[in-house]
Formats: sequence, C-alpha cells, structure tokens
Amino acid sequence: MAAIESREALYDWTFGPCVDILKNHFSPITSIRSASEDYKEVIKYTKQYILGLHDNGLIATAKHFPGDGACLFDHHLTTPINPLSKEEWNNSYKKVYEEIINSNIKSIMIGHIALPCYDEKDEETNLYPPATLSYRLMTKLLKDELGFEGLIISDATEMSGFCGYINYYEACARFLMSGGDCLLFAHPDEEFIMKMSELIDKGILKLDILVNRAYRVISFVNECHNISTNIKFDIEEHQKIAREVVEKSVKVYRDRKNILPLSKKYLKIAHIVIAKQIKTDIIGKFTNELAKYAEVTEFIDPGCSAIKNLAKSKVYDAIICTIGCSQWYGTNQITLSGTVARNMMNGWMKYETPTIFVDFGNPYIHEEYDAMIDTLIYTYGYAKDSCRVVAKKIFGVSE
Repeated sequence: MAAIESREALYDWTFGPCVDILKNHFSPITSIRSASEDYKEVIKYTKQYILGLHDNGLIATAKHFPGDGACLFDHHLTTPINPLSKEEWNNSYKKVYEEIINSNIKSIMIGHIALPCYDEKDEETNLYPPATLSYRLMTKLLKDELGFEGLIISDATEMSGFCGYINYYEACARFLMSGGDCLLFAHPDEEFIMKMSELIDKGILKLDILVNRAYRVISFVNECHNISTNIKFDIEEHQKIAREVVEKSVKVYRDRKNILPLSKKYLKIAHIVIAKQIKTDIIGKFTNELAKYAEVTEFIDPGCSAIKNLAKSKVYDAIICTIGCSQWYGTNQITLSGTVARNMMNGWMKYETPTIFVDFGNPYIHEEYDAMIDTLIYTYGYAKDSCRVVAKKIFGVSE
C-alpha cells in the first residue's frame, strides 16, 4: 500500500524502513520506529517490507547504519556511540545488514553514530567519529566486508551528530571522501558552493571523487525514473485495510483490576491529558470519541494536586488518562519529562475512582510506571481511526 500510493503520487524513493534494533527501550530515536528488540524479528519484518516496496516500484532505504537503538542519545543533538563489542555487533546489527543487502537493497542511510568496536579515534578530536565521517565504517565495513554496492546517503547534514563534530563544510567533504554518495539536506547555495570549491582547491575534497559520487547519484536517479508509474489502486480498499490494521494494533496491555470494558454505569468521565509532544488534534478527537458513550470533561495538564482531588471526590465515575510521548527530533526524550511529568505524582491513580491509561506514543511506558498503571491500552502509533478504536475498546463496543 505504501509503495502503490507513493508511486501514484509520483514518488519513487523512500527513506525507510528503519532497520535499527531496539536494544534500549527509551531510545529517543528508535523506541517507536524499530520493528523489534530481537534482530531476527527486525530482519523478518523489514525484509518483507523492503521486498514489498520494491515489488511495487518504490525504492527503499535501510537506516541507520551502523545501527541505532543501543544508547540514549539523539544524533540530532550529539554524536551517539553504539557501545556494543565487535562480537555483540556481529551477532545483531551485522546480521541485519547482511540480510538486507542480500535482499537487493538499493540505498542505505548512514547514521551520525559512532561504532568504536570497528573504528579508531580521530587524531584531531581524540573522539570516535560518526559513521558519516568514517572511511572504516562506510568503505571498509559496509562496502568491502558487507558487500554493499548501492547508493550511500547521509542522514540529515544539519544534525549536530554530523556538523557538530567538525565544521559543516569539512564534514560534507569528508562524507564524500569516506565513501558516501549523497548528502541529505545539503543546500547548494552560493556559500556552500564556494566553501566546497575551496576544499577542492586545498585537496581536501578530490575532484575525481566528487565526479564519481555525482555519476553514482545520477545513475541512481535514472534507475528511479525508469520504474513504471502505471499503478492503479482502489482507495476504498486501502482505507479498509488501514482500518483493519488499526483495529488489530490497539491492545489492552494490562487490566489488573478487571475494570474493562466500562459498563453503562460509567456515565461521567474525566479525560486527563498529561501527554507530551502528542498533537492537540489527537487529544480533541479522542475526547469527542469518548463523548459518544459518556459525559466527558477534558483536563489538560491539570497538575497532580488537582487530579488527586478529582480522584478522591468521586464526582466522576472513571478517569481516562492520555499519557505518553511521541518521538520528536531534537528533544532527547521519549518519556514524560519536564513539568508535565509532575502530573504523575501524589498517587491519584490509586484512589477509588477507576483509572484507565491510554498511550498513543512510547510503547514502553509500562516499564517506567509499572506499579502505578494498573489498566493500560496501547495503540502502538497513531492513525486516522486510532481514537475511534480505543474508545470502542474502552466501552466494549464491537465494530
């Protein structure tokens, strides 16, 4: 579906899928983007996704080599380090990329991630460089050892894991010299062209290398454009499938006190919202869906004391709390953080008023609030029908 609809809209190349392994559940990059914490499942799902894209005319990009998901830092802000030993990396990320490359992946995105087990520190910085600046990782490991012959694209060049490590223009040149082909979001304005010309004059960027990279990119683009665009599809059938996917995704993760589904006696509901970085239209839409089954009052970031008083007052028959975070670049967080997290204080969820938590974002909130959250529903992402399906799940309404 993704490929067919993309081709119909005249797209021919996508920067996905993410083939990272979720080794750290609280990674701000991969916690809701990785297919699994098990490399075998990552291979299983992403390989089929790639084949599906290719079979329907959309060129896939596997990312983020040499592998994100093993640390807590965000390469939009800094240069994170994949801390695995060579043996650990060989038995996880390497196996993923071997399988993906054997699936005829045509492009791989390099992450601004260091991999000390396969690299050495820079003499100038005495630090391990991001893979986007590493000849050992891009050429020796990815090309020579793993046998990748396709297009190598950088992650966004404006990310500090790249241009915060060394000067922006020098980083762009070094990426190309180290084995990269295409710089993502490098805007060729007058200053950029002037600076790159200076680096060519200094011998830092070799002209023959630049010509080679240009040839490879042009060849890749020509291959993209030669793919047929004569693809027809039934939009109603696609929408039906999308609804079915959402319905299968919404899960009651746990219900320790067996309060689900809410019966008709739960007529007055307090919808408390303490989510962070979730779009406000989701919140309003969810409140509206809940209002189809009960009288609902919405409270956004009310503070723990107010929630405690509300829970003790018994004014409401139940509390439905929208909690969690969505991944958002450059925030370094996927969990509740900042002052909004204080809403979880005061133990209000343990008073008499039944409480249901709904998480539209991070699917590991249960680990952080294990004892506190007795009833929890996960959506594992957000789509058009998510709010409707969750509301029906809460009130036991069948489709």
